Amino acid sequence: MMLLNIAMPANASIFMGALLQIAAFDAVPTDNMYIYMFDIDDTPISENFNALGYETLQFVYNTGSIGLVIFFFLPFSITVYLLRFLPFEVCEKYSERKSGKIFFGEFFAFFIESYLILAVCFCINLTNMKWAHDDDHKVRTFGVNLNIVLTYVFTVLLIGMPIVVAFTSTKYFEELTQDSKKKERYGKFIKELNTKRNGKMVILYPVFNQVRKLSLAFTVVFLQRNPYFSLFSVNFQILFMIILVGLTKPFAKKRDNAVDMFNEFTLLVINYHLMSLTDWVSDGDTREVIGWSMIAVTLFSIAVNLTILAMEQYSLLRHKYLQW
Repeated sequence: MMLLNIAMPANASIFMGALLQIAAFDAVPTDNMYIYMFDIDDTPISENFNALGYETLQFVYNTGSIGLVIFFFLPFSITVYLLRFLPFEVCEKYSERKSGKIFFGEFFAFFIESYLILAVCFCINLTNMKWAHDDDHKVRTFGVNLNIVLTYVFTVLLIGMPIVVAFTSTKYFEELTQDSKKKERYGKFIKELNTKRNGKMVILYPVFNQVRKLSLAFTVVFLQRNPYFSLFSVNFQILFMIILVGLTKPFAKKRDNAVDMFNEFTLLVINYHLMSLTDWVSDGDTREVIGWSMIAVTLFSIAVNLTILAMEQYSLLRHKYLQW
């Protein structure tokens, strides 16, 4: 939501920018590498995008470390799968045991977790889909055209993802819920959901959650000239998810349902802060106070989530210790 075309106070902008770097799994510094590879020379959509790490219009550059993980992990998954065709029994057994878990487990789960960031990156590149034909800057031409090709590919992947999840989880619902091995290997998106309470209706949550992320990406990128409509659009998306979670209670654990409701409510509060930062409030001191309030709400939300996570880990370790 910090990408909306709202003039952020300096304190909130710096804090959210640093926080996004952590949330984006940007552990490897890729800026210099991408600039050298693609000779990138363009400007960000706005200052908010620049402050939060989306410094160009190029898809690969903006993905950062996520792009590296995807572009190295996908060939690795394909290689593991192809090992079964080698004339060695060891390779065949390893491929059959690991290929599904690697692709549908780790890679697919990582792709879902980074879905929003990838959606924002491909939407940004959609604003600059002009093929380059500059013989004097061949590296730059190659970089621009490669980014356009990858944007088309990820457009299909990201838009098709909710459809694939809805189709596969509905068609193979019984197998994914009753066979523990298949659920562990292929059912990452329904693993923590309460399939007994609402049956196939519980699939609405992961599907609409991805649609919501895609809608949010389109909102922050393509509605830059309509900040007020953007705020109301985001507000509607949050309220829709609150209603969906409240009615379906999708998670198997009551605590997870409560945490998800708490997080959505936190987003709603942050969005109301952003409404207060529109042109209606021009006083600098007031805007600074609103920025500190946003930081406090965000830190409180992080503290609550980390506390719950720590309690879960403590309970798990205590259980294993007592069993040992």
